Amino acid sequence: MKKSIFRESSDVWDNVWNRDPYSTFGLRRDKAVKKIKMLREYVQINENSDVGDFGCGAGFLAEELYNHINCKITGIDFSEVAIAQAKERLSGYPIKFLNGNINNTGLDSESLDVVICSGSIEHVKDVNDVLKECYRVLRPGGRIFITSSNKLSFMYFHRRYKEKRELWRYGFQKNWTNKELTNLLQINGFKVEENFSILGIGDFKIINLLDKTIATISKSWGRYIVLVGRKS
Repeated sequence: MKKSIFRESSDVWDNVWNRDPYSTFGLRRDKAVKKIKMLREYVQINENSDVGDFGCGAGFLAEELYNHINCKITGIDFSEVAIAQAKERLSGYPIKFLNGNINNTGLDSESLDVVICSGSIEHVKDVNDVLKECYRVLRPGGRIFITSSNKLSFMYFHRRYKEKRELWRYGFQKNWTNKELTNLLQINGFKVEENFSILGIGDFKIINLLDKTIATISKSWGRYIVLVGRKS
């Protein structure tokens, strides 16, 4: 059963990376720049760090991180198209890209200092399995950096509207509130060090404007949740 879910999800994202506006170079680059800036602000990374990018897509986050810090990076994604694009675009970079499942990466236990899950865990049905895998591969004291879609955003209602009319193009997606996702990390052994919401980056400008209005009175409101957790 898990294999069929994996194949169905990877087919959806192969199509996205092939032809969807989601995958356009400028948008992915803009998102990567802002997310890596946050990562570097909240997580200590140096040239000796081993970093895993779980749900790496076409490698934009890995590229942006390496451009700032020449650390060792392994990117994993279940989309064969995304991994092929990453390998082609970044053939001159010493970044390892693997086609695989972030529930079961095959990486050695306690082999990473940082795991990035940016825009990935919300598309996995068994999120606890992913968090357990992240915990397994992190060294003691290692950090997990997560950005994930927020339930307290007009984007959530936009997605539900599209799903009901069978117009949603991005497969399975689960949104959490900040509190709900924090609880999930704690249940899976992480100590949450940072927890906040941010507005959207680049796309869905009307939704971002609406979110910005509500965010002035509610700090929990915003397009994305950002969390940093530490393995004990």
